Parts: sequence; C-alpha cells; structure tokens
Amino acid sequence: MKRYISIRHWDYWFGIYGFCEFPSEVEFDITTDLEGEDIVFHFDLMDLDCMEYFIGNNLYIEKEDKEYNKFLEAHEKLLNGLEFHLVTIIRYPTKISGDNVSYKMFPKYKRGCLLDIKNNKGESSYYADIFINKRNDLAPWKLIYHMKKIMLDLFGREVDLEITDIPSYEETLNSFFE
Repeated sequence: MKRYISIRHWDYWFGIYGFCEFPSEVEFDITTDLEGEDIVFHFDLMDLDCMEYFIGNNLYIEKEDKEYNKFLEAHEKLLNGLEFHLVTIIRYPTKISGDNVSYKMFPKYKRGCLLDIKNNKGESSYYADIFINKRNDLAPWKLIYHMKKIMLDLFGREVDLEITDIPSYEETLNSFFE
C-alpha cells in the first residue's frame, strides 16, 4: 500500500539543511494522495533528545501530573533499547465527555489495532504523539524507515512511504530568512 508523508512545518527543513539545530521532532500527515489532501493520520514524532528536553524543563507532562512517573519509566525503556517507540498520546476529533479532554495518555493497544481504541463517542483517533529510542535520526530517509516500522505496529500493515514536497536548499534558505 502506498502512502505519503507531508511535513507540516518549515522548521524541520531548516534543521535538515543546517540552518539551525538538527530536528529532534517532526510533525507530519500520512496521506493517500501526493497533494496531501486525503489525510489518513497525523503524527508528531520525537526522539530521545526531545523527550529529555521535555523532562528537564518540566514540559509535555508536568511533574505534578499523575502520568509523570509513567513518562519517566517510558524514557528508561527507550533509553535502554527495550522499546523502539512509545505512543504517549492519541487524540480524537471531539472531547471525551466527563474528562473534558480529547486525548488518551499511554494507550494500550494490540499490535496493528491502534484505531480500535475508540472514545466514548465511538470515534477512532486521528493523531498520535510518538517518541523513538534514537537521537539525531530524523533525516528524511530515516523518517521513512522509522515510520514503516511504526505503522506496521500501530496499524498492522506494511506501507510504502514517500515524502512529498521536499523543498530545495534555495527554497528553504529563502524561507528561513523571511
């Protein structure tokens, strides 16, 4: 099955082309079309450096949060290579009544069945935050490699991926100075 990766922010390309630090996070859509209009799922993929920045600066999950220790345990598993990736949050189109939030933290899912986790309105998630156990490893060809593994785990399908709309060095440079 063919799918496309559509990167959402110029910051990623600024880091890839060396205008700023190499990216430790990339936000993108998986689509069925080259134009990026038929979105299948949205991801925010982050590496260990990003996770450690969040931990060190009390961001993402604050120390007072009931899920904070679980986040630290997950970091240890990633750091020690016990897990390749960790899904920390899945988001839904509408808020889950009673909780007044539109996400679930640390969802438990069977391999290939992430979309089976419904909210109380019967909706499947459309967005996931994922951390991987790598550092400085989000170059375009590595992003494809990582996402093939992750998509097999989350959705149970092998997928042929291609990044769309890769800007040239010149386009990126011009955008950087705008």
